[in-house]
Amino acid sequence: MLASAAICEALGLKQVPDHVNLCRAYGALSQAQQRTLNGWLLEQQAVQTSVVAIDATGFSPTQASQHDISRCGRPMTDYRQGFDVLDVDRRYSLGWREARGSGGSAAPYLNGLRRQAFPYARRDGRRHDLAVLADKGFDGSQARPTDFIRPRRGQHPVRRPDRCLRADLTDMAHLDGFMGRCWSTETVMSVIKRKAGDTLRVRRPLRQRREIGMKALVYHVHR
Repeated sequence: MLASAAICEALGLKQVPDHVNLCRAYGALSQAQQRTLNGWLLEQQAVQTSVVAIDATGFSPTQASQHDISRCGRPMTDYRQGFDVLDVDRRYSLGWREARGSGGSAAPYLNGLRRQAFPYARRDGRRHDLAVLADKGFDGSQARPTDFIRPRRGQHPVRRPDRCLRADLTDMAHLDGFMGRCWSTETVMSVIKRKAGDTLRVRRPLRQRREIGMKALVYHVHR
């Protein structure tokens, strides 16, 4: 709202509401309602895609600077992660997930994000024609042999046939420049943080998860 006066005019507001009112609104707008609203927005735009990219970003629960956080004497570990699945062609957010903590594996959230993207995938008969691009942080048991997700190598070579297939696919995709389309998620997440902020104003964990979803909806409004 601070970045665009047209939003206030469309909502009939004379000024931008205080952040306290917005924080209270998160208690009334559930995550299911957010996803329903996002689905309606995507339906209005007739979004159909065959390539999606998945990535993660972090949100700080405080507006204090890193300098002030470092001076308080204890490390800040209570970050929130947001996982986003994106239409690569038109850069619409098809779905999101949330998690607590700045580290850890992103692999357990892959199938949940994939399911949110299925309604907008082009169909080849009875099958979904959907290519998934992601970094090796999403490599795990939920990764399929046809996903463009580079397997983690570590100190041991890749031996499993399905992981070898994914390694060959990602190598060829890098040579063709296809994997470069995955960087569109970085652009979208940068826009979201510039427009809606990279911190969470609310303090309750449930409302923090809802605020992450609201940032994705605000990004669609700005488009």
